[in-house]
Amino acid sequence: MLHGDIQDRPAPPVLTDAYVAPLAELRNMSPELMFWFALASKMAITALFVSIATIMAERLGAAVGALVATLPVSAGPVYVFLALDHDASFISASAVASLALNAATTIFVTVYVLVAQRRSLWKSVSLAFTAWLAVTLALGPVQWSAASAFILNAVVFAICVFIVEPFSRARLPRRPSHGRVGEFTPRGRVAVEISR
Repeated sequence: MLHGDIQDRPAPPVLTDAYVAPLAELRNMSPELMFWFALASKMAITALFVSIATIMAERLGAAVGALVATLPVSAGPVYVFLALDHDASFISASAVASLALNAATTIFVTVYVLVAQRRSLWKSVSLAFTAWLAVTLALGPVQWSAASAFILNAVVFAICVFIVEPFSRARLPRRPSHGRVGEFTPRGRVAVEISR
C-alpha cells in the first residue's frame, strides 16, 4: 500500500441510529434536567471513589489510596456534559485552564502539610484554602497554552515536593480493617454532601 493510496484504506466505521439516537436525546434534554442529571452523576461518582479510596488506603496503605483518590474521575463526567452544550474550542480551553489550575491544588496540599504540623484542622484547611484561592485568582485570567500549563505544573510540583519531602517519611498508623462494610455508606454520604 502506498502512503496516499485511498483504495487500500479501510472504510470508516458507520454510526448507525442505534449509536446516535441516545446522544441526540441527551442534546434535547431540558437544561434543568441536564443540570440535575449531571449533579446526581457527579455526586454518585464522587461518593463511590471517595469510599473506595479510603478503604484502599486502610488496607493497602496511604500511597495506593492517594493514587486512587487523585484519578480524574470528577472531571470526566463534567467534560462530557460540557461537550453536549459547547464546541470543541471551549472544551479545549477549559481542559488547558484546568491543567494550569492544578498548580493551585498542589499549593493547597503543600500549605496544608506545613500548617497542619502546628495548627488545628480548621485553621490548617482555612489557610490552605486561602492560599489556593489566591493562586487560583492569580492564574485564572492568564491565557494558557498546553505547554505553558504543563511547565507551570512541573515547576510548582517539583518545588512543592521538595518542600514536603521531609514529611513523607512519617509512618501513618494503619487501622485494622475487618470488613467494616457499614462504614461504606457514611463515607459515601459525606462525599456526596461535600461534592454538592
